[in-house]
Amino acid sequence: MARRSAANGRIAASRSIVVLEAPWSLHEQDQLRVSVLPFIQGMAQACGDIDVLHTRFFDKSSFDQALEHLTAGSKYENTVVYIAGHGGGRKIQNVDIGHMMFQVGQLSKSKNISGILLGSCLVGSNTITMETYLTETALRWMAGYRCSVGWMEGTLIDISILQSVLVKQFDAQSDDIDHYKSIFVNATQLFDKEACIGEYESGFDAEMGDALVFAVQPAGRGRKPVSFVCNDLQ
Repeated sequence: MARRSAANGRIAASRSIVVLEAPWSLHEQDQLRVSVLPFIQGMAQACGDIDVLHTRFFDKSSFDQALEHLTAGSKYENTVVYIAGHGGGRKIQNVDIGHMMFQVGQLSKSKNISGILLGSCLVGSNTITMETYLTETALRWMAGYRCSVGWMEGTLIDISILQSVLVKQFDAQSDDIDHYKSIFVNATQLFDKEACIGEYESGFDAEMGDALVFAVQPAGRGRKPVSFVCNDLQ
């Protein structure tokens, strides 16, 4: 595929990460200074050929506006949406994840959005919702946590996932679920799956292998989505 040229004459990136981030308020001095953005930018710059498009959202309305704004330009060969913020139940920053998935899914075909990474606590428990919006859209995968995950632990894991799903070898048209699983194997192989990354709502420690959840919808008519935890990856 011919590479697009940016207005300034440089060769434009063929892949992108749309980062929609809610306030973290981790401490009194936060004041919107805590952000996943520098971590994502560092990874993208090291990999090359990846644009990072970032903005904040505070509620449902600002989420919709942010998504529309960041996806308004020319489409990339592969775009991933990364939603980062405090989560719980079915919501991130008080926005229902079903609404978020629907809005992203509406753009998935026209903007080549292959998947959604939910960088938030607990919302990865909603596997039925994840599978529903994979079935009804051109999205191929989603990932999230079904525990309360530490900020740094989650950010480092998220960076590895984002890097892996944006490799040139990723094929959003593959009908082989093992293709997608191999991508996630690559994303998680450097981590100890028995490491505690947070805790469940019950108060018990949450190991990465059991708490990190993936949902995949291979391409092809009649294919059904499949959900699995990190421990299921071989």
